[in-house]
Amino acid sequence: MIRCIAVDDEAYASRILADYIQKVPFLELVGTTTSPIEAINWVQEGRVDLVFLDIQMPELTGIQFMKICAGASARLYLPLPTRSMLWKATNTM
Repeated sequence: MIRCIAVDDEAYASRILADYIQKVPFLELVGTTTSPIEAINWVQEGRVDLVFLDIQMPELTGIQFMKICAGASARLYLPLPTRSMLWKATNTM
């Protein structure tokens, strides 16, 4: 099993990601959070293998998150445009 976490500053988007993750048999959802700082701690503690991550968050961007966690270990980080991000992009153009 691949232990994963969903990170999005909007709770409903994290719940949507969690629903999708739970449908994949080889993924184990270990948590969701609206705080990228909390997620960094999970990664650094070795509690997750895969991070489904929003790119645009007010506290920390997904790119900043990846840079901070890059030295933690050989983990896989997947920046994922969430529904909230796509909604913002289509409604601000």
